[in-house]
Amino acid sequence: MRAFCEENDYVFDTSSVAAASVCDEYVDETGDETPAIILSVASPMERARDTLLALKIKSKDEEDAREQLEQLFAIERPAYLDNE
Repeated sequence: MRAFCEENDYVFDTSSVAAASVCDEYVDETGDETPAIILSVASPMERARDTLLALKIKSKDEEDAREQLEQLFAIERPAYLDNE
């Protein structure tokens, strides 16, 4: 996940990174570089601690992880997470 973040300047949610990985494997195996679209329906903020863990960044708890994502990657917290 960290490599995807660094290569694409984008932080995936933990589910979408699996789709990106499958796309990369497909390109590696077939040589087919036809552009692909990955539709992310989740925010990396939804499971912020897992997102940071995948990026090899430590956090104290979910709130700390969300704050770090906001600061490190300029990701805005979705309004629906404000009440959690």
